[in-house]
Amino acid sequence: MARWSRASDADCSLDEIRKTMSVSPVMTQSILLRGEPAEPRTVIVFERQPRWVPEMQRQFIGEEVRVRWCTELRDMPRHLAANGSFVVILDFDENPAECLQFLNRFVSAPRSVPFLCIGSRNTAELEWIVRELGGLAFFPDHVTGDQIAALCRRQWT
Repeated sequence: MARWSRASDADCSLDEIRKTMSVSPVMTQSILLRGEPAEPRTVIVFERQPRWVPEMQRQFIGEEVRVRWCTELRDMPRHLAANGSFVVILDFDENPAECLQFLNRFVSAPRSVPFLCIGSRNTAELEWIVRELGGLAFFPDHVTGDQIAALCRRQWT
C-alpha cells in the first residue's frame, strides 16, 4: 500500500489516492493538504469496565481517530496487527502483574507503540518499572481525559 507523508511526494489525483489506499475523501485531503500519515490513528484501551473508552471517544469526536476497547490483554496483539498508528492505554489497576508481563513481551517488539499507563496510589511504586519497559507515561493519581487525549495527539505529530 502506498503512503505519502507530504503533498509534494504524491504525483497523482485525489481519486487515484482514494482507489489505491481505500481511505475516506476527508482523510485523503488531509494527507495531501496537511501531510498527515495515511495510516489510521487508533487508541486501544485495556480496561474491563468502560471508563476511558467512552471518554476517549468523546475527546476525539470530529477527528479521524478510532477508539478500540480491549478487555483482555491476550487480545492486544490482534488489535496491534492491523495497519495504523497506535497509542495504547493500560488500566494498570485491572491487573498489574498481567500489564507488566504484557509490557515485558512488547519491549523488544520490532514495532514501537507508545503505552500510557493509568494506575493509582496502589500501583504507584511500579512507575519506574513501567518506564523501563517502555511505558511513555504513568499516571498514579488523578488524570483527565483532556490530558490523555493531548498526549495521544502528541504521539501522532
